Amino acid sequence: MQKMSKKLINLPENCVDEMLDGVVKAHPGLSLHANYRVILTKQWADTKKKVALLSGGGSGHEPFAAGFVGAGMLSGAVVGSVFASPPARNVLHAIHCVSQGNEAGTLVFIPNYTGDCLNFGLAVEWAKSEGLKVESIVLGEDCALLGQDSSVGRRGMCGMVFIFKIAGAMVEEGKSLTDIAQTVRMVLRVLASYGVSLSACSLPGSGPLFKIGTDEMELGLGVHGEAGIKRVKIRTATETVKIILEAIIGTLKLKSGDEVVVLINNLGGTSQLEQWLVTGEVHKQFTTLGIAVLRIYAACIMTSLEMAGIQVSALKISGAHKEDWLNYLDAETKACAWCGSPMSIPPEEPLKDTPPPENHPEEHKLEGPTINAAGSEILRRCLEAVALSVISNEGHLNELDSACGDGDTGTTLRRMADV
Repeated sequence: MQKMSKKLINLPENCVDEMLDGVVKAHPGLSLHANYRVILTKQWADTKKKVALLSGGGSGHEPFAAGFVGAGMLSGAVVGSVFASPPARNVLHAIHCVSQGNEAGTLVFIPNYTGDCLNFGLAVEWAKSEGLKVESIVLGEDCALLGQDSSVGRRGMCGMVFIFKIAGAMVEEGKSLTDIAQTVRMVLRVLASYGVSLSACSLPGSGPLFKIGTDEMELGLGVHGEAGIKRVKIRTATETVKIILEAIIGTLKLKSGDEVVVLINNLGGTSQLEQWLVTGEVHKQFTTLGIAVLRIYAACIMTSLEMAGIQVSALKISGAHKEDWLNYLDAETKACAWCGSPMSIPPEEPLKDTPPPENHPEEHKLEGPTINAAGSEILRRCLEAVALSVISNEGHLNELDSACGDGDTGTTLRRMADV
C-alpha cells in the first residue's frame, strides 16, 4: 500500500481554494474571484488603455502564476486544480474581466501542456467569437527533449516568467498588442530551460508520483513529474550544472563573447543552501566559458510541490534588443513573486568593499610548564590517536547528538581533528 505524503492541509479537495484565499489575504492588492479561481490586480478596471496580460495553469507550481500578477507583469492568472488545467469557462471569465472597455486588447500566455492548450485555446476562440480583441501565444522553452518527438513542441518551464516580466514592462510603457506579441516571439527563440530532480513530488492526499532511488537523479524532467531523458547516479553540483549548461549552450548556440540573463528555479524542496550554491556554480561556469552573465536571479519561481531539484533558464541577450530587454527586466513591478530587485542590477562602477579594521593583537608571553623532546613526541602521538578516533567515530557522534541536538557534533569535532 502506497504511503500518503505529509502535508499541512485540511481536505485535499479544498486545498487549492484555501491556498488562493491565503494568497489574497497576504496581498490585499490582489482580487480573487473564488468561483472561477481567477486572481486579478485590483487596478485591472483602471487600466483600459493598456494591453492586459493573462496566464495560468494548474496549482502546485506556486508562486506561478498568481504570484506574478501585478502592475509590470500579469493582469490576471487563472488557476486550476493541482497539476490540472483550469476549465475554459474560468479562462473566459478572466478574459471578460480584463477586456471590459479595453480597446488595447488582451494577450493570453498559454503554457505548452495539452490541457492548457485545449482549455485556454478554447476560451480565446470563444472570446474572439464575441468580438473581443484577444490574441494568444503558446509558451515553451524546455530544451531537454529537443532530440525526441517534437510534434507537441517544447514544454513551458520557469523561463516563461522572463516573458511575463518583459511583456509586463512593455505594457507599462504603453506598447501595442502587436509590438508585445512580436517581442515575445523573439524572446522565445533565444530562451532555453533545463531541469533536474533529486526526489519525487506527491499530490495532496496521495503518495509520490514516481519512484527514484536515493542515489539517483533525473535529467530533463517536467514540472509535473513527467519523465525526463534519463536517470543517472547523483552527481556533484559542479557536474550537474555542467550537464545543464551543455544542453542550454547547445540549444542557444552560445559561444565566448555572448551574453545571457539567467534564472535558477528552485523546484520547491531544495534547500536555500543548495539553491545559492548552484547559482554561484552556474555563474562561474558560464563566465569560465567566456559567456557574460548580465543578470542572475534565483528563487522558487515555478515549483513542483515539494520536489527537490532545480531548473536553469537562460535568455540570450544581444544586438539591438539588449538594452531594451535589460531595461524591461530591471523595471519596477508590483508582482509579489518577482525575485529581481535593485540589488540584482550591477553598479555602473564596481563598488569597493570596506576594508576590515586593522587588528593589533597584544603580545603574550608564553608561560607555564615545558616538556622535553621525548615528552613532546609522546604528546603528539596521544593527540594523533585521539584525532583518528574522533574522525572514525564521526557518524556515531552525529547519531548520538541528533537525539537531543542538531546532529553535527561528530562533524564539528572531525573538522578540528583534521587540522
